Amino acid sequence: MRFWDSCAAWVSFGLAALGISLLAFWLFWGYRQSGDDFNIESAEDAGSEAAGYLASYLLPFFQLEVETWRDWVVYGGFFFTAATIYVNSSIMRINPTLYMVGYRVVQVVDKTGARNFLITRRPVVKGDEIKAVDMSGGLLLLKSIQTEK
Repeated sequence: MRFWDSCAAWVSFGLAALGISLLAFWLFWGYRQSGDDFNIESAEDAGSEAAGYLASYLLPFFQLEVETWRDWVVYGGFFFTAATIYVNSSIMRINPTLYMVGYRVVQVVDKTGARNFLITRRPVVKGDEIKAVDMSGGLLLLKSIQTEK
């Protein structure tokens, strides 16, 4: 960070700590739920898209000094734009925080044709029978997997 001695550093560290804490609580809560069975028809990982996403995500931090209210407006505009793109596109499959703690998000289609995002630490392929918790309207957390033989 180029602004170690400013309020921005403390705000950034505080938001990062809050986000990681909420993620840990959310995953802990999800693993305690019973889950439902899903038969996977297809699975698509977004790992190859992650590098490009992270480059665009981090680029503004390399040149911008936070010294005036205008700098804060620029940061706010960037984060608003990034959040809008993140929510309204398939880039939702790439979550840097989940990647850092060993998870990835895979788009899966089950036998009924329903499309969901699956948070997993293990690879999922066509034919797998999984047990997963619906964390939030189509966002599943993998609990267990049985690979087709």
